[in-house]
Amino acid sequence: MKLANIVPVTELRRDASALVERATEQRSPIVITRRGRAVAVLRDVASFTQEQREFARLKRMALRRKAR
Repeated sequence: MKLANIVPVTELRRDASALVERATEQRSPIVITRRGRAVAVLRDVASFTQEQREFARLKRMALRRKAR
């Protein structure tokens, strides 16, 4: 993960729209920090949805293997 994709919560408060645009354009998560510790992740919907579908597919495969 790029260091540029870690921002303090104060920057999110100040410029949320620009951060959302950056996450969407770069399709890369942005880690939000508070007092130097990660507290949240801002992601674009397309990447999030794709990851959730892949996770569900892998979960189904694991359940099928377990049922054998």
